[in-house]
Amino acid sequence: MALLLSVGVLWNSTAASAPPGSPTTTTEPPQASTPNRVALDQIPPVVVPSWALCPQWWQLASDVGWQETELPTLDYVLWKESRCDPTVHNPDDPQGGSFGLAQVNGFWKKYLLLNRVTDLFTPRVNLAGALRIWQYANDKHGNGWGPWNI
Repeated sequence: MALLLSVGVLWNSTAASAPPGSPTTTTEPPQASTPNRVALDQIPPVVVPSWALCPQWWQLASDVGWQETELPTLDYVLWKESRCDPTVHNPDDPQGGSFGLAQVNGFWKKYLLLNRVTDLFTPRVNLAGALRIWQYANDKHGNGWGPWNI
């Protein structure tokens, strides 16, 4: 499954409204499978600083949508919560415990539309879920890091 990011593309709009003889855009329709998108492998890699505690997860975090400005704090959270280990489970936390890299609590299972909380052991799922929680907390409370007490 390739993660795709939306980008704006003009398609055939200039051709329909341009005067005769002026340059036009292509009249070819976009590919049906990925209209108006660019493949993830066309995005430049993240530059990971030498001081990063969990450098192996920076690119994946960026790939699932974390903004570069938040990566240093995310790095700290991943280190604090799991020591960068995606298999960590804390059964002592409520709601079935906390899981994976960002120690996402089982409380979030329904919000993240997960079939099983054990899906949070998958780094991509965990980082994407953590981002969704961060966005929720940021929108609702003005502090995306609140769920991690940062």
